[in-house]
Amino acid sequence: MTFGDKLSKLRKEANYTQEQFAELLGVSRQSVSKWESGVTYPETEKLVRIAKLFSCSVDYLLGESNEESVFPTERKQSFFYDFKIRIPERKSEKTVFGMPLYHIGKNAKGFFAIGWRAQGVFSVGLMAKGFFSLGLISFGAISLAF
Repeated sequence: MTFGDKLSKLRKEANYTQEQFAELLGVSRQSVSKWESGVTYPETEKLVRIAKLFSCSVDYLLGESNEESVFPTERKQSFFYDFKIRIPERKSEKTVFGMPLYHIGKNAKGFFAIGWRAQGVFSVGLMAKGFFSLGLISFGAISLAF
């Protein structure tokens, strides 16, 4: 299995699109596409970030080792890993007043927004901002904070 195949497999298991994955690493979607097709390889810094993101070793990614995970139990028990898989970022194509009807993600902005930082008319998150907001820290006309 080549580096590109492994990267594609890990990215899809984590429910990331090429665009979302590129945004996490601070690169273009075309770069991720080139890595997965085997045209180019990422810089060393990016390889280390990819390995940390997927809880695997750089050796595994580059084909030096067959063992995928450095800490197999940590990967399976990690709350954040499970959260990423179960709740991928989703955004409505329909818009209301120029905002997506709904947006679910880390930094959600939409009419209905759910995420770590949510902004919208109806927002739910750790930090929620909107007309109706619910969160640990919330701002809005009608807001409820825990």
